[in-house]
Amino acid sequence: MRLDGFRPEFLDFQRGIRVGHLEPHQRITQILKHTLQARYQEDFVIDRWGRGVYWQWICFLPKANRIAKPLSSS
Repeated sequence: MRLDGFRPEFLDFQRGIRVGHLEPHQRITQILKHTLQARYQEDFVIDRWGRGVYWQWICFLPKANRIAKPLSSS
């Protein structure tokens, strides 16, 4: 995977972090996820809040932690 596509204009402090309508190598989420997985040798899951093209925040959790989390009652 190429890691050179993210551009500063994809960070908009009014609307959020642009992730929609981009190639995978341009998405900060994919760049960071790939880097974390290569460094720590484990899978990560992306969690986020936002809608559409712009997200307000993103976080990365080890996949094992997400799987171990108990489900809420419905």
